[in-house]
Amino acid sequence: MEVKVKAIAGFKASVEAVGTGTTIKAIVSVENDKYANIENGSVSSNEGSKELLATFAHFGGINISYLTTDEDEIISVVTDVTHFVKYCKANAQKLGTVSATEAKEK
Repeated sequence: MEVKVKAIAGFKASVEAVGTGTTIKAIVSVENDKYANIENGSVSSNEGSKELLATFAHFGGINISYLTTDEDEIISVVTDVTHFVKYCKANAQKLGTVSATEAKEK
């Protein structure tokens, strides 16, 4: 039997984005070369203790659970998560490529 893969119809990518104040980690799903959703998202502070500030998911709308009451941190979380979602939507096809530094570590 000869088996051929004609195309990749979808995938999940473990994505990390480091900003000026936060680091975001999430599982991003792509189907038919288009963004589908984000699950298991976390937002941590880049300062000292790397405190977890929030968790989030995006299934048509952003659902954020804050683990902080600091207003400045909440604003930073909302801003960074929004930019992260926009990036993932605009660059869905690129998310299927492992970063060169990550590939070398494996």
